[in-house]
Amino acid sequence: MVGYIMFLASNDPKVRYGAAFIIASGAFSLGALSSANVAANIVSDTARSSAIGTNVMFGNIGSLVATWSFLPSDSPDYRIGNSLNLATSSSILICSVASLFWMNMDNKKRDRINVEKKLAHLSQKQIQDLDWRHPGFRWKP
Repeated sequence: MVGYIMFLASNDPKVRYGAAFIIASGAFSLGALSSANVAANIVSDTARSSAIGTNVMFGNIGSLVATWSFLPSDSPDYRIGNSLNLATSSSILICSVASLFWMNMDNKKRDRINVEKKLAHLSQKQIQDLDWRHPGFRWKP
């Protein structure tokens, strides 16, 4: 977000050059970190594969949107494309913080549950099929 703000707020080439490095370091690390978070929080192999694929698909949709956001008529500042990227980065931050709070709240709620008592009436197959609904499961923020 800082890089996009710097880029939009300044016309100085040195500031924009620095902003490009900040943008790249944030954007490229986010892809790996989001895939790692998805993989860490999905229990079954099949669901994990599907979730990682879905995560990558949504990440790649950004390339499709960028194709139509950085228009030649908007050059050299590309305010439309950079403003959309700033808005998207802000949305990702808000969703990430909300998810973090929800994961912590749900983990605290799960800490109060008696796991053995909750699973006592279930068969082994039913317990295996619980996935993230298993009372012993904890989110990894």
